[in-house]
Amino acid sequence: MFTATTGFAQMTFSDVGASLFFGTGKLTKQGETVTLDASFAGLTWYPRYIFSETGNGSLSIGIPLSLGASGSVNSQTGGNFSFGLDIPVAVDYNFGFGAFPDEESDAGFGGFLGAGFGYTTTASSTTDDYSTGYWDETDFSKSKSYGPMLHAGVRFPIMGGSNAITIRLSYKKGLEEAKYNFFGGTLLYRF
Repeated sequence: MFTATTGFAQMTFSDVGASLFFGTGKLTKQGETVTLDASFAGLTWYPRYIFSETGNGSLSIGIPLSLGASGSVNSQTGGNFSFGLDIPVAVDYNFGFGAFPDEESDAGFGGFLGAGFGYTTTASSTTDDYSTGYWDETDFSKSKSYGPMLHAGVRFPIMGGSNAITIRLSYKKGLEEAKYNFFGGTLLYRF
């Protein structure tokens, strides 16, 4: 059965676009808790590999990889700048337009629902909501988060159905100490 399934597997479209991510987390030290915020904007590349086709949809595995920049300005410390990275691996159920390779149509729309596991890292900043000397700049200089993620998207055909626009929303629940919850929005274009 594994051989039969992989026999039909094939690379599908690679979408490119822009993303915005925002995460919140909390750290506790000596009984004091601070709320952390992290965000970045970036470029996204989303290749998908279809490994099973059904009558109305398909199953695929993909990596919606995002690379971008983040920073903050602070009157006390001057601010920071760093690169942001989001690397999830997701298994998706694709339906409607874009569910199958080499499909061209200007009618209807399609989409996907998926789940997987992701890793996100970027610079982190926090509000000045702590009152003791337990914290220093290194506590907030980076945010690194990993955990399960969910995402969904809607695809619309354009230019005679050979190209498409996709709107993707994502959520990742952090399992690390700060427990960052990252939300993402992506606008993708398929050539």
